[in-house]
Amino acid sequence: MASPIVNLFDGYSQAEGAKWGAVADVTGPSSYATGGFSLSAVSFVMSKIEFASGGIDSSGLHRYEVKAASTSDKPSATITVLAFLLSTGLEVTAATDLSASHFRLRVIGI
Repeated sequence: MASPIVNLFDGYSQAEGAKWGAVADVTGPSSYATGGFSLSAVSFVMSKIEFASGGIDSSGLHRYEVKAASTSDKPSATITVLAFLLSTGLEVTAATDLSASHFRLRVIGI
């Protein structure tokens, strides 16, 4: 299974006050796992992520959401990204190839 690919925009990551921010285009995995896939803070040139938000992919078929790392407010070294079909609102089925799906993430961390 090919892992998701994170391509940071030029100029990121960069300081945003006392935090770091990044905007990146992400390519989905070649075999989606039910419950989502993980992305490391290191992919965004950070040690921990405090906030991340996704959106609709370039094809208009999928919506990507970031699952909270925990019930605490503590930053996390990884985030979990879930993929949903826009047509049904249901999570993408296991083993779906999302490697042609490209979406953008906004991440804030330390």
